[in-house]
Amino acid sequence: MRWESWKKLHPNTLVVSEQTGFTREYRRYPYGGYEKLSNPFVLFPGPEVIDERRSMKERVLGIPDERGGIAFPFEDLAEAGALAVISSTVSGREVRLLWDNEAKAAAAYYPETTDGVAATVRAIGGRFADRETGSTWSVEGLATAGPMAGSRLVQVPETYVAFWFAWTAFHPGTRLWTAE
Repeated sequence: MRWESWKKLHPNTLVVSEQTGFTREYRRYPYGGYEKLSNPFVLFPGPEVIDERRSMKERVLGIPDERGGIAFPFEDLAEAGALAVISSTVSGREVRLLWDNEAKAAAAYYPETTDGVAATVRAIGGRFADRETGSTWSVEGLATAGPMAGSRLVQVPETYVAFWFAWTAFHPGTRLWTAE
């Protein structure tokens, strides 16, 4: 998630001091162009075989399962719109992936709250809202306004964001989500 978006969601966030005793510019990304899509360099020895279906450095939100998992490429999610809710099935269960293009943030949830209430979230009118009550939700799965304010969606466990080359190194049989 972009720092500016994080600060909007968490305005009281504290940052560790830059006064560490080491000479380093902490306000600058220390790895240069490492994360650029066109950069084939990796910091540590990677897999011998690279899955070439996506750029090595593309970020994906991955959900592992018994068949290798599914990966949602950020480049394709960006084409889904400013906010998007993607429905998928993982291990026989329905999941909803929430995507915020401005924040460059994605997270996957089951369509229910932690207290067992159905919450079918969708992107509508420039916000995430559930079908059941119209409550507003953040990409972090928190209801921020409406009858469900304060409720949380059940996050799909073991879901994480990774570079494509790293995700496929651990999940070589992964499926790729594509927009229909």
